[in-house]
Amino acid sequence: MLQTSNYTTPNLKIKTSDFTLTLFLIFGAFFTPTYLNLPLYGQISLYFGSLFTFIALLTLPKRLSIFVLISNVIAMHFQIASSLMALILVAEYLTVMYLIKRHVNPLISVSLFWSLFGFPAILAIFYLLAGDPLTNALFTSLTVALNGFVCGVFALMIYRLIPLNNHFKRTKSPPRKYAAVVLELCIIVVLMPTILVALFFTWYSTSDTESKVGNELDIYALQLQNNISQRLNHNLNTVLSVAETIDSLDNIQAYSDILNAVVNSNQDFESMLIAEVDGSVKLAGPTIYNDFIKENKINLTKRKYFKNTIERRQPVVSEIVKSFGDNSRAIIATTAPIIVDDKIIGVTQGAIWLKDLIDIETLSSIEENDVQIIISDQNGSVIYASEALNLDDGERFSANASFHPFVRLSPVTNINNIPYMFEVKSNKHNWQVYTLASPRKVIQGILDYFFASILILLLSFCLVIVFSRRLSASITKPLVNLESFVAGKISEEALIYESKVSQEMVNVSQNLIESYQLSQAFNQRLKEQVAEQTAKLTNLNDQLYLNSRIDSLTNLLNRGAFDQDAQVLKQKCVAEDTSYAIAIIDIDHFKKINDQHGHTAGDRCIKHVANRLTQVFDNSNLIARYGGEEYVVMITNASLEECVSSCELLRSLIQNDSIIYEQETIMFTISVGLAFYKQNKEIEYEKSITNADDMLYKSKTSGRNQVSTIKL
Repeated sequence: MLQTSNYTTPNLKIKTSDFTLTLFLIFGAFFTPTYLNLPLYGQISLYFGSLFTFIALLTLPKRLSIFVLISNVIAMHFQIASSLMALILVAEYLTVMYLIKRHVNPLISVSLFWSLFGFPAILAIFYLLAGDPLTNALFTSLTVALNGFVCGVFALMIYRLIPLNNHFKRTKSPPRKYAAVVLELCIIVVLMPTILVALFFTWYSTSDTESKVGNELDIYALQLQNNISQRLNHNLNTVLSVAETIDSLDNIQAYSDILNAVVNSNQDFESMLIAEVDGSVKLAGPTIYNDFIKENKINLTKRKYFKNTIERRQPVVSEIVKSFGDNSRAIIATTAPIIVDDKIIGVTQGAIWLKDLIDIETLSSIEENDVQIIISDQNGSVIYASEALNLDDGERFSANASFHPFVRLSPVTNINNIPYMFEVKSNKHNWQVYTLASPRKVIQGILDYFFASILILLLSFCLVIVFSRRLSASITKPLVNLESFVAGKISEEALIYESKVSQEMVNVSQNLIESYQLSQAFNQRLKEQVAEQTAKLTNLNDQLYLNSRIDSLTNLLNRGAFDQDAQVLKQKCVAEDTSYAIAIIDIDHFKKINDQHGHTAGDRCIKHVANRLTQVFDNSNLIARYGGEEYVVMITNASLEECVSSCELLRSLIQNDSIIYEQETIMFTISVGLAFYKQNKEIEYEKSITNADDMLYKSKTSGRNQVSTIKL
């Protein structure tokens, strides 16, 4: 007959409603972080992917909600490229799920996670691992924690307003206190709008501040770009005018006065040159440079700007180059081709010291406003850089945009590991003018607004707690009185008096009193019946326990009971340093008795041996039927001689006894194996039985009807 098991297979069937909700939440958790986030401060935004994870946690079985979590983690990982932040989301899910299963309110669970673990963990990520300044790391961590809290509250609000299935009701969690319900309601209705309004005004103010800083940088960059372009164009027109006056290089000295006059009249030019097409310099102004040119045979063919002038047949502004001579310095060269009869016969060049190219007054007026300036040529070499930037003239610079958490509208670059917001303007010569400002201007405004908002939120939270406790107390006091009455703490008169807050409460109290009186009488009768049934069950259990230890045929201990008691008795002998013996008795040729006289006669023989055992061995010894026609005795407080004597007495009695069964006389003998333990008392129990069994085997093989003994 097949037995049915009490084990039931878990119900793995997924409801259609759960499956549909899971698909919707997976879609929302995956696409919301990418396509639906609210910019808050700079690059910091509110991401609502966790909102769907919380709803899944509250409404779906774990095996489905985990898929929503995975989709949210993947989306966030691609959005912010941080595995550690993805792990924070997983930790939040597991922690909140654990706390809810432990009957902690979901709102409190979210708050505990972000205050005790989430916020410190994120602060460590940004401050210790990413190396952000402490203020920035603290601000970012608070914002992320606030993001998690907001998502949790929104999820709870949706869960309370929309009739969704509560997965955690299946865990039979205790009902919440009314004060917790009121507090949750106040936070959702009062605190959440306060948070959203504070965040909106902070976002608006910081965006406005950032826009103003960006516009200021743009105006300064445009001002500098126009100033530099005007001076470069003026210098290009000057060298072009000189080139147009030259019709031949045969009598080059005739143009010396022109070069000297131009240099003296143009404060930007440090010198001017006239070179042939092959690059050899023929004339310089001032005239003091002519001897140097002749001695050193100066040639311009290796200069890139000289080649460009020849190839393009138009004026050119050079990159930063070094002037000729031992004391060479960085200069900018402006060149123009000398064209006679549509043929280039040479080039005119004007050299400008870098420090003379920039209007110092304009730079100073801009830098006084905490704005730094970089001017670079077409190759990115620095022509001018504000002293605070620690950049050298001629150093290569490119503004590689980098991430900054508090700046969103303006690009940011790092110079010597210091972040700067910047704007850049280029002229027709591909020179770049950068105006830069520290993000501190924006950050300070953000921090002021943010920490003011945090303070307001904390004060609002304290007021919400006080208000919710008072409101819940006024509502729940009559209900608490009902509980106190049932517990016997207040009288009926006090209950009626305290319940007069409303007529409904008075009616409930009166009905409760009547029900309580009926239940008390019922409980008394039930206690009496329970006591009676308990006594019966106790007696029945005692009888069952006894039956589980006693052999039903012989009323001796069975094998299991003997093994259990014998091991305890053996340990006692070891502890008291006393000897003990194990005797195993077996009926000789028992199968022949069964075959000749039947099993009933065999049972009579088994019972007869049991009776003789109880006569020979007193109650201080353990006697048991060990199985079939085999018996076992554990003898204590006896010498080897006494043990052998008792076993011989038993053997002799059985040999001389006879059993009358159905007018037939049955006589039989027994064999005994005895193991006596004096020195080796700590031998394992199973081995002590085996030794006695070996002696029984010896008796059997030596002719039966005898006692074989071993002393150990």
